[in-house]
Amino acid sequence: MKRWRLYLVLMAGLLIGAHAGIATAWSADDQPAADGGIDSVEKRRILFSLQQERERLQAEYAKKEKNLQMREIELKTLQEEVDKKLSDLQQLREKLDRLLVLKDDAEEKRVKGLSKMYEKMEPAKGARLLADLDQDLAVAILAGMKSKSAGGVLGNMAADDAARLSAAYSSLDPR
Repeated sequence: MKRWRLYLVLMAGLLIGAHAGIATAWSADDQPAADGGIDSVEKRRILFSLQQERERLQAEYAKKEKNLQMREIELKTLQEEVDKKLSDLQQLREKLDRLLVLKDDAEEKRVKGLSKMYEKMEPAKGARLLADLDQDLAVAILAGMKSKSAGGVLGNMAADDAARLSAAYSSLDPR
């Protein structure tokens, strides 16, 4: 029986020593609370859950970061396309402005030519032809004629046509 007692005392000493070694290996945060805190299985389960959640969040963050980078690339590409199209439109606008100037110059030359022709016509014939023309064109022709010739043409027109063209002529923008 003495052997058994000795054997139990030795076992208890080993257990107490082993328990003391384990307790010193734990950090202060890892030790279970004295009032029946988390045991090691529950602690491992919580730590495992936290690790899984952390990995899930890191994967989600990486995915969102990659999506953000892709969107930035798309935005840069779209911005370059918009800039190119704006540049193309600006060039087209400039070309159109040049063409409009050329068209206006050509139209002005034609109106001056018509004005010269109407000056050389008999005033009665010029009056009949001008009365049938579009008002803007008739006024432009009158504006290109010498005053004496224009007066002769207006004098051979019906009074209402002459008044209408004279009023339009007076509202012309002096260049």
